[in-house]
Amino acid sequence: MKEVLKGCGGELMDPRTTKMKFQEPDYPDMYIHGGIHIRRNDGRLAVIDINYYDSYHEDAGTQEIQKYLSSREIWESKDDYWYEPCFRFFFF
Repeated sequence: MKEVLKGCGGELMDPRTTKMKFQEPDYPDMYIHGGIHIRRNDGRLAVIDINYYDSYHEDAGTQEIQKYLSSREIWESKDDYWYEPCFRFFFF
């Protein structure tokens, strides 16, 4: 999975410095902290959320930072496989 994402130009982003805000009708603002960002040639951005829960807080929480740090180790390694039960995709 990570080799495919890297081949598409995917970047693992730090949740302490990167966040995307979006709204759904009748819900409060939601945030994606970090994630994997893939920018298309036309400027659109695909964001793969690596966290399994919705965030209504503007700042990244401890759980999101810990998930990023463990994911970064796998992302940078050559031998580890990245097993996740699910990913959520968002397009901006």
